[in-house]
Amino acid sequence: MDAAGESVVEVCRPKRPAVRGGRKTDMLDAVRAAREALATEHLIHPRRRGEREALRVLLATRQSAVLACTAAINLLKALIISAPDELRVELRGMKSKDQIAHCAKLRDRPTRTSSTA
Repeated sequence: MDAAGESVVEVCRPKRPAVRGGRKTDMLDAVRAAREALATEHLIHPRRRGEREALRVLLATRQSAVLACTAAINLLKALIISAPDELRVELRGMKSKDQIAHCAKLRDRPTRTSSTA
């Protein structure tokens, strides 16, 4: 219930016809949404701010971090494949975490040139 005493529910975006003919469909969307709300047995109540929103942000942030970590590991693996033989031998057989720690300690090797790398 909102402040005016009206019942408020959420509805999913109604499916639109494939071809709308270029006409504006805001009114049609509202009618479809109302029909869907009236026909639904289990109404969805609007989301509330606070703990639920904080949890949503936390989960979205975690998912983003996991994706970034996976991308970084995949990039490192691709770089290892094209690395010089001596470095590949050093990293072969290590777990990903150990490879990351080993590569983090690597520094430029001034005796090598880009043509020999």
